[in-house]
Amino acid sequence: MNRTGKDNSPPSSILQYGVAFLTVGIVLGVKLLLEPLLDVEIPFLLFFTAVIVSALYGGIKAGFLATILSALVSDYLFLSPTNSVFAVSIGQNIRLILFVLEGLFISKIIHQLTTANQKIKLGKQALKESEARYRLLVESVKDYAIFFLDLKGAVVSWNQSAQNLQGYRSEEIIGRHFSCFYPEEDIAEGKPDRYLQIAATEGYIENEGWRVRQDGSRFWANAIITALRDEKGNLTGFSKLMRDLSERKQAEDSLQQLNSNLEFRIQERTAQLTAANRELQQQIEERRKAEIALQKSEELFRVIFNQTFQFIGLMQPDGILIEANETALNFAGLQREDVLDRPFWEARWWTISPETQARLKQAIQRAANGEFIRYEVDVLGVGDTVVTIDFSIKPVRNETGEVVLLIPEGRDISQLKQAEQTLQSFFDAAPMMMGIVELIEDRDILHIADNPATAKFFGSEVEEMRNRRGSEMGSPEQHIQEWIRYYQEADRTQAPVRFEYPHNNSEGERWLSATVSSIPVKLGNRSRFAYIVEDITERKQAEAQIRQLNAELEQRVQRRTAQLQIEVIQRERALQELQETEEALRHSEQQFRMVAESMPQIVWTALPDGAVDYYNQRWTEFSGIPQVAGHNWGWQPVLHEEDKQRTVDAWKVQ
Repeated sequence: MNRTGKDNSPPSSILQYGVAFLTVGIVLGVKLLLEPLLDVEIPFLLFFTAVIVSALYGGIKAGFLATILSALVSDYLFLSPTNSVFAVSIGQNIRLILFVLEGLFISKIIHQLTTANQKIKLGKQALKESEARYRLLVESVKDYAIFFLDLKGAVVSWNQSAQNLQGYRSEEIIGRHFSCFYPEEDIAEGKPDRYLQIAATEGYIENEGWRVRQDGSRFWANAIITALRDEKGNLTGFSKLMRDLSERKQAEDSLQQLNSNLEFRIQERTAQLTAANRELQQQIEERRKAEIALQKSEELFRVIFNQTFQFIGLMQPDGILIEANETALNFAGLQREDVLDRPFWEARWWTISPETQARLKQAIQRAANGEFIRYEVDVLGVGDTVVTIDFSIKPVRNETGEVVLLIPEGRDISQLKQAEQTLQSFFDAAPMMMGIVELIEDRDILHIADNPATAKFFGSEVEEMRNRRGSEMGSPEQHIQEWIRYYQEADRTQAPVRFEYPHNNSEGERWLSATVSSIPVKLGNRSRFAYIVEDITERKQAEAQIRQLNAELEQRVQRRTAQLQIEVIQRERALQELQETEEALRHSEQQFRMVAESMPQIVWTALPDGAVDYYNQRWTEFSGIPQVAGHNWGWQPVLHEEDKQRTVDAWKVQ
C-alpha cells in the first residue's frame, strides 16, 4: 500500500501465470486460423504479442513463462519436423533460441518500463502533495499569482506574477472583491464566499477550476486560499496562491516524448541482443524443462475434462468425433479408440435405434450450419442401460464466423423424467381439480393443462379443454372475472389465494373451494397460474345441517333457560321463607333461653337419644358442674352411686 492509498503490490502467482497461459492460448488459436492464409513461414512473430501482453499485465515472470510456452508451441507445431520438440536444422534451433532470448529481454525491458512509469506516477503524486504543504509564499516568488485578501474578500496586495497571470494592474484590482477572478456560474453559486468560509473554518482550501482574466479569457488554475491569523489566533485575512496548470500539460507531453525515446532505445537494444543471441546454440536443458511444464499443463486440462459429471466431447463439423471425456466413455464401457476418428452417430450411445441415429445426423448438419441444437433423447450405456439425457450441440466459430468445431454435451436427466412422470401420474389421478392457465388481456382465462377431474366436472375431455378459453366452456362472465381478480391478487402478492364460491353444472349447484398461485416462470409478458379446486358441497351441506341443529339447540336452550329461571325464582322464594322461619326460630329460642335462665328451677333439654344439650344457669349453681361439662351424659356425677344406674336406665327408657 503506497502513500496515496493505492495497492501497488504485484498480482498473485496464479494471476501472473494465468495471463501467460491465456495469451499464449489465444495467439496459438489465431496462429492456427491464419496459418493456411500465410505464404511466408513466420512461426514466432505472433507469439511476441503473447510475450508483450503477459509482461505488461502479469509481470516479468509471466513474460518469461509466455516466452517458454511460445517457444515450445512453435517448435512443436510450426518448425520442421512438426509434432516434435527436436528440430533437425541448426538454423531452426538458432531461430528458436533467439526467440527465447528476445522474449526474455522484452519481458525484462517491459518490466523496467512499468517500474519506471510507477515511479513517475509516485513522483507526480508527491509533487502535488508538496504543492499543498507550501501555500504561503513571499512577494518575490515567480511563476505564481500570490496575493492577499481582507476579511471580506477584497484584494489588499498584488504582485507582478499575479498581474502576468490575471492581467490586472495593481491600481485596477486592489480594493475589488476577488470574485471577479471566477466565472459567472461560480459567482451565481456563491463559490467565492463559500471558499472563504471553508478556509476560515478548516485553515485552508485547495481546489482546481476555471478562472477568468481581465480580458475575459479563461484558464485552468490550482488555487489555495489560506486563513491568516495573528499570534492570538484572531483571523486577519486570507492569502491566495494561484498557479496556471497549463505547464503540467507540457510536462505530461514531455514525459510522453521521453517514453517514446525509451521505446526507441529498447528497439535498438533488442536488435543488439538479437545479433548476440545467434551465438547461443546449447540451451537444450531449458527446452526440456519447458516441455515438462507443458506436459503438466496438458495433464491438468485432461483431469478437469475427464472429472466432470456431464458427457462432453469434441467433433468436426462433418460429425467425426475427435475427443470424448471419461464420463461418456465409462457410461458405455468404451475405450477412446472405439469412438475417436469415427462418425459420432455410429458410437454405441446412439445405436439404440436407427431413428435416434438419423435424428443425430440431422442435428449435426444443422449445428454445422451454425445453429445451436438441444433436445432430450434416450442413449444406450453399458449392459444395455438406457438413460434419458438433455443433449445439445454447440457450434464453435473462428474469426470469420466459420464453424470449425462442434461441442456435443449430455446431462443425465433420467431421475428428473421419472419425477415428472410421478408428478404427472399424481396430476392425472388426483380427485381434486387442478391445472395451469394464462390470463388473456385480463378479460378471459386460457386453459393450458387440466387434469381429468377438472374435465369430468365440466363434462368434457382433457384434450378438448386444452387451449380453450373459459368463456368458450360456458363459464359465467361473473365467475371468470372473479377468478381473474384472484389470479391478479396472487400475482401481486406472490402468495397463494384461497376462496369459495357456488357453481352450477349438470348436477345442480355445487360449492367449490379454490386455491390459486402465480407460477414464477413467465413466457414473454404472459403470466401463468396454477389452480387447485375441491368440491366442498357435502361439507357445505353438513355445515348447513350443523347450523340448523345449532338453531334448534339454541331454541331448546332458551326454553330450558326460561324453565330454570322460573325454578330459580321459586327456590329463591322458598329460601327466603326458610330464612324467615329460621329467624323466627332463633328469636323463639332466644326468648326460651331468657325465660329458662330467669327461672329458679333447673331447666334442661335433651336430644332424642337422651343426650342433654342444654342446662340453665340454675343447674350450675345447684350441681357445681359447668353448663358445657354437663352436656350429653355429663350430668351423672350429681346422682348417688346407689341411684345412678337405676336413674340412667329409667332416663333411657323415657
